[in-house]
Amino acid sequence: MIQHNIDDDTPINWSEVATTMSLESLQEIFEDQPLAQTRQSIRLYVRSGNEIWELPLPESSRLVLGRPSPSSPHKPNIDLSAFDALMLGVSRLHAIIEDHYNIFTITDLYSSNGTFINGRRLQPNEIRFVHDGDTICLGKLVLYVQVSDALDN
Repeated sequence: MIQHNIDDDTPINWSEVATTMSLESLQEIFEDQPLAQTRQSIRLYVRSGNEIWELPLPESSRLVLGRPSPSSPHKPNIDLSAFDALMLGVSRLHAIIEDHYNIFTITDLYSSNGTFINGRRLQPNEIRFVHDGDTICLGKLVLYVQVSDALDN
């Protein structure tokens, strides 16, 4: 659970806040706030058959999920091809996960087969919060989310 105090000293419990908002709204909340002292990291796990695999993630605040194509100059930095991404309906540039001051969001990049978080389909270009324990489906490919303090890695 992430809490952050704003001007009126009322804590925000993010699990109780509507989970769809624009980046501008997110930036307004934090523009005058100090950066969090504890850095958080995100881990993604993919289910392939009866096995769960941790995805290697680059050091980046923007994780583009998808599958590369030799005919496209645009490549995801998280390649899901090894997990039958094409057969499971993952688009070349399917979705993006971003880190905004320890608040993680996911955005559907106009994917053909949809991006789902905890069973709810995102509209194209819709931004949703991502929390520890969430399940993300890119088409029919299932990902599990773990968010933890960087020191816990």
